[in-house]
Amino acid sequence: MHPLHLPGSFFFFIITITFVLIHAPKFASSVDERYVNCNRTFACGNIENIGYPFWGSDRPDYCGFPGFQLNCGDSTPEITIMSATYHVLGINNESRLLTLARADYLDNPCPTSVINTTLNPDLFEFTPDTQDINLYYHCRQIPNQQIGSIINFACNVNATTFSSVYLYSN
Repeated sequence: MHPLHLPGSFFFFIITITFVLIHAPKFASSVDERYVNCNRTFACGNIENIGYPFWGSDRPDYCGFPGFQLNCGDSTPEITIMSATYHVLGINNESRLLTLARADYLDNPCPTSVINTTLNPDLFEFTPDTQDINLYYHCRQIPNQQIGSIINFACNVNATTFSSVYLYSN
């Protein structure tokens, strides 16, 4: 009997195939941790089942969209948009509705300091029944827009009392 002589390249091929077959199940079954983290919804304050585009609490920033971080300190979640803080009153994932209220106007329409804010139209798509509320402080004339209702009220802002403050909503 003659011993069987295998060429070196064939032997290397057999070893490589054996290695791949042994270790392939480990590679195929490994799950990206980021996918697992982002696949789960989270709770923030009194709102549950929050998903994309939001992140915060124990949900990492790579699971959400920039600018949609929720601060979950109190029972009411907050989001900061263009330097203004808003209370998140509701998130409906199915209808894709986000209900916000400016934190500094929640209890009193007279803020401690006046800052101009608008919501970025590139981040939000407004529904046809969206109602904007615009507050004008110490304005002699309201901008030429369709006027819904005007209410006069006085505010003490930055140590100055303004009697010509209007609440305008369309």
